[in-house]
Amino acid sequence: MRELICKNCNHSETLEKINGSAITKILIAPYPRQREKDGLDIYPLYCLKCNYITEWAADPENISKNSINGVEYIKTFKINKKYKLYFQNIKDNLLSRGYTETEKTKYTIGWIVLIVFAVALFQ
Repeated sequence: MRELICKNCNHSETLEKINGSAITKILIAPYPRQREKDGLDIYPLYCLKCNYITEWAADPENISKNSINGVEYIKTFKINKKYKLYFQNIKDNLLSRGYTETEKTKYTIGWIVLIVFAVALFQ
């Protein structure tokens, strides 16, 4: 399992970005519920792009016989009051996360290119 997908708008992000980036568009709440028939922990995934919740479970051994690339997607629905409460603190603290190493490198290169362009333009 390397990335998760919003099953409403098909936006996907890597776990590194979801867990460690200030600019992620997918959030995961640490409030699982356990499915009785196979014991999988089902987590809510909140897509900030489309405002939908996708319930998912990590299933690398395909216990449920429904997983794709180690993830079983359960159901997708419009966010409701219950889930808004789950995700409010996570959403509020998003900016305190900072950037992943990949994003830092990308933005550093972008700023260098802009500075070189500005210097060349004014000379």
